[in-house]
Amino acid sequence: MPLDKIIEAILFYKTEPLSFGYLAKILHQEIEDIKIAVEELGEQLENRGLRLIVVEEKVALVTAPEIDSIIRSLTKKDASKDIGKAGLETLSLVLYRHPIERIEIDYIRGVNSSFILRHLLMKGLIEKRKKVDNKSRYVYVPTPEALAFLGVEKKEDIPNYDQHKKELDDFIDNHPEQAEIPSN
Repeated sequence: MPLDKIIEAILFYKTEPLSFGYLAKILHQEIEDIKIAVEELGEQLENRGLRLIVVEEKVALVTAPEIDSIIRSLTKKDASKDIGKAGLETLSLVLYRHPIERIEIDYIRGVNSSFILRHLLMKGLIEKRKKVDNKSRYVYVPTPEALAFLGVEKKEDIPNYDQHKKELDDFIDNHPEQAEIPSN
């Protein structure tokens, strides 16, 4: 499969800006080859619903500006939806394990959590922050609105908080087989 198509799939899957260096590393390619493939992909997407943006040696897949009003409308509809079981599960992980990276959430849940995290971000229940020791990685933390959503003033007020936190910590500690993922 051509490199530009592989990069497109990775950007779609990751749902966040990725550095040329990260893409080169995981694809075992030279950075110049990645840049050429990104340029080709950008040209292919010019008249499509998606676009590529490149900022500070990072590339991201975004929606086309021409459909901004439609996307805003969908965003409003999504924000008014119930968070559902997957959202509550993900929010719980953020509450019990914050600050937590998406990769950790994916590992614990066993599925890609990008869309659930986006939904929780749009609802204002979690916040995405740069990781202190790695400026290119992000962590998620709960917002005060998350606590209000759950009807508590602080996370320790969640029923059986200490017990559930210990169970989750024990699960993580007893499953060290998580694969090492290269940083982006």
